[in-house]
Amino acid sequence: MFSNESAVNNTHNSFETEFSTRKNLALLFSYLVLSAIGVVGNSLVITLIARKRGMRSTTNILLAFVAVADLISLISFVPFASFLVFPPPGGLLGAIFCCIFVRPNVASLTIAVSITTLVLLAIERYLALLKPMKNRLRFNKDNITYCVSGILLYALALTVPLFVFTVFDKQERTCKYNFGIHGRRNYFAVFGFGVALAVAVICFCYWRIIKGFYFGSRKVCVSAELQQKRKVVKLLFLITLAFIVCFIPRVIYFFFYFSSKGLFHQISLFLLHCNSAMNPMILYLQSENYRTGFKEIIQKAVGKFKNKAAGAPV
Repeated sequence: MFSNESAVNNTHNSFETEFSTRKNLALLFSYLVLSAIGVVGNSLVITLIARKRGMRSTTNILLAFVAVADLISLISFVPFASFLVFPPPGGLLGAIFCCIFVRPNVASLTIAVSITTLVLLAIERYLALLKPMKNRLRFNKDNITYCVSGILLYALALTVPLFVFTVFDKQERTCKYNFGIHGRRNYFAVFGFGVALAVAVICFCYWRIIKGFYFGSRKVCVSAELQQKRKVVKLLFLITLAFIVCFIPRVIYFFFYFSSKGLFHQISLFLLHCNSAMNPMILYLQSENYRTGFKEIIQKAVGKFKNKAAGAPV
């Protein structure tokens, strides 16, 4: 009787292990495909703004900064996904991989960069459209470097504890956060307050802009420019909305399901990964300048490849 029960348990455990392996392989493949798409898309955004002087407005420079953050996040997710299938190495290398790749600490840093940049984009549009006469408060090419530096410092200050308190368990060969009960609660309370404040500022700015464009009694810009201004606001609003929708499940996970590594944990992480690949698609669909620029870069790259292939010895 006991031998039969033992056989049933072994069969059940074997099935669970096989199912888990297949699921992790599917996740690894999905992460690799999304990373490839996102790396190409964000590289196009960065290349376009770097090459074309006419595209180097403050708005586009900040969008390029978001693209850099997304690019780093996508690249860091590849080894992270591989550790779903393969165990991390031991020793010092395992501790390093633990801080950088096994736990999504780099992704947390780039997310902090992205959401802070989206706040600046919302403020920049608010000031440009509703406070055009207050030039001292406006972002421009002279002070944008200071803005970017401030974003980096803020994001680092917010996420350094993740790197510091990530520990590698040598016996289990797993990575954990060693905040302690109260430390974890305090840290994520601060992180959550920062995110909530950022979302509140973004909502306020876009609410005022939309109110001025569509419901306000006074005009915020001359009618000849109205259509173009609306397109820019719509573009930035869609990028911000996509980020918030993909980020909210991760916030819910940290506050309510942190101890669980089940399906919701995997879905919330995958949505963050999806968001890093979304912005180039939104830019392509919503902006004629980006569409044209992307096509030109791709055509030049294909032309160079064809020329090299034609001149290569057979």
